[in-house]
Amino acid sequence: MKTTNAWERDEGMRVWYLLVFALLQFPLRFSGSTFVTYIFIYLLPGLYLLYHYKWCIDFLFRVVAKKGWPRIAVIVLCVIFIESCIWPIVHQTFDFSFLTDWWFKLVLLIVKNLFLVALYENHVAKSKLDICEYMYYFLYAVVLYVMFSLVLIMIPPLREFCITHLYMIPKELVDIRIPSYFTRLGWSGWAGYDVSMQCSVAVMFACILIVVQKGNIQKQMITLGLSVVALLGNMFYARTGMIVSLVLLFVTAVYSLIRKDYIFVKWIAIIGGAGVVAVMIAAAFVPALNDWTNWAFSIFVNFFTQGKLNDNIGSTGHLINDMYWIPQLKTILVGDGWFTQDGSYYMYTDSGIMRLTLYYGAINFFAGAAAGFVLIQRIAKRVYDQGLIDGKDKVFITVLILILMILFEAKGEAYYKIMCIVFPIAFIGLKAEAPQFLNKLSWKSGKFLSRIKLRARKGDGI
Repeated sequence: MKTTNAWERDEGMRVWYLLVFALLQFPLRFSGSTFVTYIFIYLLPGLYLLYHYKWCIDFLFRVVAKKGWPRIAVIVLCVIFIESCIWPIVHQTFDFSFLTDWWFKLVLLIVKNLFLVALYENHVAKSKLDICEYMYYFLYAVVLYVMFSLVLIMIPPLREFCITHLYMIPKELVDIRIPSYFTRLGWSGWAGYDVSMQCSVAVMFACILIVVQKGNIQKQMITLGLSVVALLGNMFYARTGMIVSLVLLFVTAVYSLIRKDYIFVKWIAIIGGAGVVAVMIAAAFVPALNDWTNWAFSIFVNFFTQGKLNDNIGSTGHLINDMYWIPQLKTILVGDGWFTQDGSYYMYTDSGIMRLTLYYGAINFFAGAAAGFVLIQRIAKRVYDQGLIDGKDKVFITVLILILMILFEAKGEAYYKIMCIVFPIAFIGLKAEAPQFLNKLSWKSGKFLSRIKLRARKGDGI
């Protein structure tokens, strides 16, 4: 009788793949040897994809072969890339940092996430290609990272060891000592906005799975529990993610109430209430958490007590007053051709909306964001095509995606990162069809080669 273990079992989650997944999404970076990390998370996945180039071509055809919005979205992104290359020349700024920063990161993220999908299809799922299972891998990877951060909070000597030996830039080494930021640490070093965004993506996946699992309260509770851990990660790393995740869960609860999924609504209300009580007790009886709770929850306390949506450290006011303004009409239309200037982001804005508008104009920003949305939204269509949800559920998932993209892009650069994580999932297991012009080219090439072989057999020259 064949036996299996946790690393190679036929059913359930494969531990080796979960560990690879977690270490790629949250790279382990030691101080002084970051090149080893880059080899693991970029070079090796890149070599794997080169070796499996046929799979890459097949995946590309899944996205662009058929006429439709995904093909248009890819074309739009290609046009924007070309514009990104020439914009510094047109404006005579010669600032090519947008290519070396924004586009370079996009390519690296695509490589990393395509590798995870390829690994899943070729070595994990094999015959059963389940996008819901893949979303669970992402959820569990986030949960592992958040739990590690929790362990560091509970074991100060281990936290000090990580601060000493993990890679962080000088500013992060200073900030990690600030009491309100002491939770922003994981095995990848400093954990801030991007990690919180990944936690919110995990919460969105959980909300999708909860809708898919309607009628199975046991599975819904497991998924809700995982989303609560991801939400805890938002509380640790960045408040923007916490707000986004709370909005996602609230919308899911309202939608579940509309669908008359009363048992799940009851449990989410109980867990939400218990969470609020737990935070209040922790703030009252654990003085060491006062700075953190003031940072994490002051915006909610002020909203309910004063009717003002601001925090106690001025971050909200800084975002509204300093990160947004109305540029000149020329800038709105075609941008200024600057992405960074004097070592800082142009005009010192953190907002992704403003950064991209200032670089190549609002038209290009909205075109790129729309293309990203089209690719991300395919996950809703894919779940619908599999018969797991109905039309109303599809609209609900689309709303979740819009909430995630808009709120994160308003605070920082996010939509391309979300796109790189989500859109490959929508094409898992699909059958690729070569475009018609390639089929004709292949037929003509085959006919030409057959004539050459026939002439060779007859002894004719070529």
